[in-house]
Amino acid sequence: MRFYKNYTGFTLIELMVTLAVFGIIASIAAPNFMTMIRDNRIATQTNNLVGSLQLARSEAVKRGVQVTIRSTSGTNSIWDQGWSVFTDWDGDGLFEDDGDANLCETEEDCVLRTQVTLPNSMTLRTGGNYTVWLAYLPSGLPDSSVGSGDDIFRFCAPNGDVTNARSVVISTTGRPATQIGASACP
Repeated sequence: MRFYKNYTGFTLIELMVTLAVFGIIASIAAPNFMTMIRDNRIATQTNNLVGSLQLARSEAVKRGVQVTIRSTSGTNSIWDQGWSVFTDWDGDGLFEDDGDANLCETEEDCVLRTQVTLPNSMTLRTGGNYTVWLAYLPSGLPDSSVGSGDDIFRFCAPNGDVTNARSVVISTTGRPATQIGASACP
């Protein structure tokens, strides 16, 4: 009687079948995974803007001075090149560098937060009231001389799909709220 030795492991055919099945599943999942990554990037940047708005509002109340959020580009309605949040003692919407921008002395403008350019050709546009800057007064309300208080910031993916876009709506009281979807993307 012959005894066969029992080998552990797998054969080449089993390995090839496993890799083929894995490849098919990966090709089906990859497009959905890319959509999820894009949506998460938009959500992250939306949260960055909402955080900056909430910071500006709370710092205006805490410090008793106007706090301004200004687009880095300086171009009307285009905010995708970043923004700065700073104390604005004279209320003109411009940052006057009186020395150390990070040292917050009384009656000197200082930078509280800076957002760099948005990644991956993402766009951020505003509806029109706060084209270049918006400010919060010491009361926590938006400066009505800048705009009516109601405005929408729209984050859009490079493909311009409005269903995956995010909107940040700023109410008359200055509270930001996020919404999924946008009416238009550039």
